[in-house]
Amino acid sequence: QWVARMRGHGVKRSIGVLQGGNTRGTDAAILVATAQTIRARGVPEGVGLVVIDESHIWHKTHDDVLETLTEANVLGLTATPLREGLGLRFDAVVIGSRIRELQADGFLVKARYLAPRPEAIEAALEAVSIRAGDFASNELAVAMRNKAIIGDVVAEWQRRGEDRQTIAFCVDKQHARDLANEFVTAGIAAEVVLDDTEDGDRKVIFEAFNNRAVRVLAIVGVLGVGFDAPIAACAILARPTLSYSLYLQQGGRVLRPCAGKTDA
Repeated sequence: QWVARMRGHGVKRSIGVLQGGNTRGTDAAILVATAQTIRARGVPEGVGLVVIDESHIWHKTHDDVLETLTEANVLGLTATPLREGLGLRFDAVVIGSRIRELQADGFLVKARYLAPRPEAIEAALEAVSIRAGDFASNELAVAMRNKAIIGDVVAEWQRRGEDRQTIAFCVDKQHARDLANEFVTAGIAAEVVLDDTEDGDRKVIFEAFNNRAVRVLAIVGVLGVGFDAPIAACAILARPTLSYSLYLQQGGRVLRPCAGKTDA
């Protein structure tokens, strides 16, 4: 996606990729890779600029790589600069445009929000404790996999989802499978995308989603960031969260403009 985006925006310089069997053009002017791959294969010489996408997701690997690049400028990109500690690594925050401004200028679509009554949410989550500032994932998974709740998600989507291309954010793998199965049982084409979904399978699923052959993607953690599918026009937040950053990342997946798409 990064290579395609740079080409689409008119970048003329050579672009290489470090990625397992997909490696190519390692002597290019611009190199696209993960921090983990760079650390494993060695940091190239003569690097003048490091761009870290999704820089709110910070690993020790980033520190390891940057320790060897003391002469390079570092630019961190993120829609949610909310992670504690980023101020220790970056000298300044540059705010480009806020979501509301991007919506007003047509770079993002506006959103309509639909939610259960507060007392219904409280009842569903009353047995879920809070750990490290968010709902405990194991207890949350049990609550959200309740057959009545899963069935209600599908029924509400049928009533209000307007048959839109939809991404459903789930708590864990079994929750994603259960929810996808409920959609399929209701006659709605749905697929599950997990961290262990093979690249080839993902490609097939994403193509089917972009062609509207698959209506719903049930996912766990893998598409909340860095996933670009403008055709997605409905988000199901079936993974309740107290994290403002996670909420913005999930909702942001369906705000990209697309032909014929007026809102999310």
